[in-house]
Amino acid sequence: MGPAAYVPVLKSRAGELRALSALDSTTKQTITPLIEFTPPQDDVEAHQLRKIDSLASVWGRDQRILADYRYLNDAQVDGGVPAARYLLELMLDRRMRAVPVMDPSNDRAVIEMARRIVSAGAEGCCYRIPLPMDARPDHANERIVDLLKASGLDPEQVDLVLDYGSVFGTQRLGYARSIRNVLAELVHADKWRNLILTATAFPETLKDIPPDGKSSFERIEWQSWSSFAESGPKTARIPTFSDYATAGVTLPHAKYRAALALRYTQDHEWLVFKGRVHSNGEPNFAFRRMCDELTTSQGFSGPQASWGDRYLAGYVDGKMAGSSSTVWRQVATSHHLSFVARQLAGTRLAAASGQRSA
Repeated sequence: MGPAAYVPVLKSRAGELRALSALDSTTKQTITPLIEFTPPQDDVEAHQLRKIDSLASVWGRDQRILADYRYLNDAQVDGGVPAARYLLELMLDRRMRAVPVMDPSNDRAVIEMARRIVSAGAEGCCYRIPLPMDARPDHANERIVDLLKASGLDPEQVDLVLDYGSVFGTQRLGYARSIRNVLAELVHADKWRNLILTATAFPETLKDIPPDGKSSFERIEWQSWSSFAESGPKTARIPTFSDYATAGVTLPHAKYRAALALRYTQDHEWLVFKGRVHSNGEPNFAFRRMCDELTTSQGFSGPQASWGDRYLAGYVDGKMAGSSSTVWRQVATSHHLSFVARQLAGTRLAAASGQRSA
């Protein structure tokens, strides 16, 4: 797997996957998504087939994917085959460029399965290492070395993801301190095929925003990464930027109905507008008014910026429906991915991030 400028962590839900399909070809070339496959709600095999067919359709077979099967747990297809194994083998059979994701919580059977997938032709492997906000270098390195020993792989075969999960305002300084210390003393720092840093400050739910209300949240993960890339220790390798797009870390409950909301990424924050839905399924006037305020402000990227921005402008003009939370997730993710890709392109160190030293 070659280097990517940006590695968004996305769920395999319709809104996020459709957002991938709407990216222009130039932006696609700068992105390698880490896809968390959501658990089946019905027949396991049919569910996996639908997800893979959808992903192949929206992303293609020539684009790389980091395939994370953490939510499949103990699910099995007919015959007792683990759903994770079936998923990865199906992706290889479809000639998709899938990279299996391991983490320290995997048992020996899962690790052995991933090793076999790598031997069968997968493009190496990915280690996803969860870290607390106060992680020390020895803590991170111990987890990494243990996984290396268990998998029997070499660092040169591995994309290493350091995942800090949710980071909130009160944790900002601790997070910045931890990533500087961990990266400065990272084991095999110059050997990893790709080095990736991920976290998110987006809230897990929007329940604290009242209907017809709006709020903003700082993009702490972006601010911390860009600060490190520009002024971090000269000896430290600059990691590839990663985030969770416009979502929190955890998977929403299957029966949870997502709020009607516009999540809009700007330079240093997300704007969130939350609306109500009429009995006919359409958003109320207040939601459209908030969207109109955004599209007429300097913070609007313009309808040419992404599919999501075009949809938003069309919705304000009355040309697009806005009744589906899935559509608004697609709008948010489409805008976010394109916005971050442009943001990274304007960062002078982005082109060199994540890669091994020459």
